[in-house]
Amino acid sequence: MVAASVLVGVPVQLSGAQTRAEFTASWSTTSIAEGSSSTLTVSTADTSVMDADEILVTLHVGRAESTADTSDIEVRDSGGNLLSPQAFSANSDHGGGSVYIKQAQGETISPLVTYQQAKTAVFTVTTLDDADTSDEDLAVWVYVNGYLAGAQTLSLTTDPAFTFGSRSYTATEGGTAATVEVRLPEAPSSTLTIPIEVKSRVGATAADHSTVPSTLTFTTSDTAKTFTVTAVDDTDDDDGESITIGFGTPVPTGYVATDTTVVNLADNDAILVSNTAEAEEDVNSLGISDLAHAFTTGTHTAGYTLNSIELRLSTDGGTEFAVPIVKLISGNEPHTGTATTLTGPSSLDAYTTKNYAFTAPSGTTLAASTTYWVLVEKASSGGDDVQWAYTASTGEDTKEAGWSIADEGLDRDRNSTGSFGVALSSALMLRINGSLVTGPAFKFGSRSYTATEGGTAATVEVELVNSPGGPSSSVTVPIEVKTRVGAAAADHSTVPSSLTFSTSDRSKTFTVTATDDTDDDDGESIIIGFGTAPTGYTLVGDTIVSLADNDAILVSNTAERENDIGELSARDFAQGFTTGSHTAGYTIDSIELTLSTDSGTNHAVPIVKLVSGSAAHTGTATTLTGPTSLTANTTKDYTFTAPSGTTLAASTTYWAVVEASSGGNDVAWSYTLTDEDTKQAGWSIADSRLARGVTSTGSFSDVTSGEAQMLRINGSFVTGPAFKFGSRTYTATEGGTAATVEVELVNSPGGPSSSVTVPIEVKTRVGATAADHSTVPSSLTFTTSDTRKTFTVTATDDTDDDKGESIIIGFGTAPTGYTLVGDTVVNLVDDEPYVLVSNIDETQFSKLPLGEDDLAQAFTTGTHTAGYTLTSVELRLQTSDSSGTDYAVPIVKLISGTAAHTGTPTTLTGPSSLDDGTSKNYTFTAPTGTTLTASTTYWILVEAAASGGDDVQLAHTESTSEDTKQTNWSIADSFLFRTASSTGVFTTSMTAVQMLRLNGHFVGGL
Repeated sequence: MVAASVLVGVPVQLSGAQTRAEFTASWSTTSIAEGSSSTLTVSTADTSVMDADEILVTLHVGRAESTADTSDIEVRDSGGNLLSPQAFSANSDHGGGSVYIKQAQGETISPLVTYQQAKTAVFTVTTLDDADTSDEDLAVWVYVNGYLAGAQTLSLTTDPAFTFGSRSYTATEGGTAATVEVRLPEAPSSTLTIPIEVKSRVGATAADHSTVPSTLTFTTSDTAKTFTVTAVDDTDDDDGESITIGFGTPVPTGYVATDTTVVNLADNDAILVSNTAEAEEDVNSLGISDLAHAFTTGTHTAGYTLNSIELRLSTDGGTEFAVPIVKLISGNEPHTGTATTLTGPSSLDAYTTKNYAFTAPSGTTLAASTTYWVLVEKASSGGDDVQWAYTASTGEDTKEAGWSIADEGLDRDRNSTGSFGVALSSALMLRINGSLVTGPAFKFGSRSYTATEGGTAATVEVELVNSPGGPSSSVTVPIEVKTRVGAAAADHSTVPSSLTFSTSDRSKTFTVTATDDTDDDDGESIIIGFGTAPTGYTLVGDTIVSLADNDAILVSNTAERENDIGELSARDFAQGFTTGSHTAGYTIDSIELTLSTDSGTNHAVPIVKLVSGSAAHTGTATTLTGPTSLTANTTKDYTFTAPSGTTLAASTTYWAVVEASSGGNDVAWSYTLTDEDTKQAGWSIADSRLARGVTSTGSFSDVTSGEAQMLRINGSFVTGPAFKFGSRTYTATEGGTAATVEVELVNSPGGPSSSVTVPIEVKTRVGATAADHSTVPSSLTFTTSDTRKTFTVTATDDTDDDKGESIIIGFGTAPTGYTLVGDTVVNLVDDEPYVLVSNIDETQFSKLPLGEDDLAQAFTTGTHTAGYTLTSVELRLQTSDSSGTDYAVPIVKLISGTAAHTGTPTTLTGPSSLDDGTSKNYTFTAPTGTTLTASTTYWILVEAAASGGDDVQLAHTESTSEDTKQTNWSIADSFLFRTASSTGVFTTSMTAVQMLRLNGHFVGGL
């Protein structure tokens, strides 16, 4: 057996006129059995290696012990040629007893082509299976043009070895045990017993893990045996502890047992998440600000027990070092959530920066996948010279699965009880210590629920976890409604004071209804939590029930901190926002904008439009009525009123478009960071703002991602009978499926009280005309039994290039007593194929002969959920080799799966022949119905024809760009090759790209 030690890899530079290319050497395996082989690869990725470079790879093989002999190994080059080493000299040193094995540019199996393509030379080292029973060591040094590329010791043994199945295992406290495997290369001829030893490992003791067996016995049918190691679930902080398991003595005669493995004993206590080992950047003074920092718990279903929170505090430069007040906050916001005060140390050290632990009350629990805050305020008396340190790192140095610390902290004025703004672009330094809840526990089914005034109640679920069969006896779980700013008992139905679980119950539910009043209750909610835990159970976390108002603010970011302003004198601006999921939609009353007027005099009221449709510049616009004037030299919110009856559909994106009116050059629209300060369920403001040139009618482009214009949308939920479209979008395909458009009556379960006619309008859409689709009815009539009606839209099958065309279908004037909500888009899908992705118009770099290699090029599809239909693949092929005549059409396959050599192939149909002496694009047609899944990698595999085709070359480019592509499509920046006619692995990558174009359709249309 050859047991290879760790290769010492050293980058080696190849001499050149200006630079030296870097080479490295690596071995394919860490051990090989006698009579088997290992691969030594000498390679460089450096493109400075040119055709003219002389590449000389030299192996120096020397004695690592006196009995070693070069007759114990043989070495072959990449062409399989046996390389004959010189004999050892009497000197065992590698310098005097070296073996020189060459592979150079002028030899029969030349590395020249290899270096042009992948810059790699491969040697195979085989240990000879002989009768020698002695253990021997050889040392191997690898040089490239005289520069050392790596060193390796080969231990040559003949005895079979006991080895562990893995170099490391993990046993988790209160969780999964480690199953350790011991292996033999083949079953023994008689029963063998191998001693097992637990060797020293810093930190761990016998009390930290289960007993490890002292021996393992292999029978004549055994090639592997296993045993388990369990981590003892204690309350100690055992982070980083492990044990090393090895083999003892005596080892059975004729066998080797030198291998070891490590069993990591994973603690379920102590650090849950931490960034205190990151580099400190600076400090924030608690004498100036209250500070809050968010962290999110992991996915352990039963939750976590919190022991303490450590903070990195600094007391540099002053004398007022009173211990700060530290609170754990649960709820939506650090200033309104439920607070648990932690117990800090008795004092802080003067003039130090260190971690201080603040202990949580016994039984403090954290729910899974939930965000909490650490709120730190200076002491009620003194403490002005205490600072909380922060780091520029956004990483955690330690964390349990799923845990994270927010990338930035929040602040507010010292002693304030108001909201926090975003203060830092850095993370405050903290460490959360605790453990996983492993016993039976009660938790809420969701972190949040919503009850809507005049609408759906919230069904709150409480679950029993870690007790599969239910409780052993009936148990009562106390329920509490905790304080929440703004909401009162009159705003919601009564919450039960307890829930009783019988022995067969795994979950229980209760409902919370929002009182439908006329108050402006935006943002109100209640926190429902648990009281004192029943004996033997843990109660984990709490839940928030948002009481969604059907009045006033629908979404707003105007209470956020202003970041800067966008001047209307230079640009028109558009801000996207998305409505919530209330089925019947929303009535919009007004849009408030945060506008700024500077020291100028040109303060005319801007033009504000609400735009519906797929883009801010092409959608249907509704102009809002603004104030009569703006105040000079101010920044404030101004209200722009929507026409009566303006409605917004559910789950739909709209734009607020703001343009300067004639004059108004001294007006600006403020923007902020991306948070909403108030919103109804499902509503959001886009995280980027759009702009175009002032007075332009063209498209808008992204100005700055991560910033949003400041606005507030006011309105109400539609609660009376309303007509809406069944879907936000439909698709009609030329020569294919028509779109069946549905109009629904909601909030009127039995149908209308009398027959009602709903007017239908086709609104303007760029690109499409009446000739591109069938006639849309001007109205639909609902009888007293109808709750939905449909009509069809057919795409006209013409020869025009109609890609991307669509129409907007909306409503006219609402019938008395009804609301008409939103509109719908019908995409008219062209049946002419799209270019899905292409680089065929990039600059050709070179070409590769298909007679020598099979070539595979990866590409990745876009994000269109329904996928794509592939119609054809175009390849740039060349037959211009004047000495060749063998121009048979190559075989082209589409490969799906995890690798180009193992995936499922689909063969494409090529042209009947190739032109002589040309370089041109040839089309290979895919079978009808060939589909590609979204966001998936495929390969185009090109092989020489089964008979002939040796003089066909496939062109490639050094450009990594695509000249045409649909959204998120890409062509890989390198391609793979293998020896022609091989069925093996594609092992070599070339830093160039095949030239190709993929044509097809979007499934279901754009």
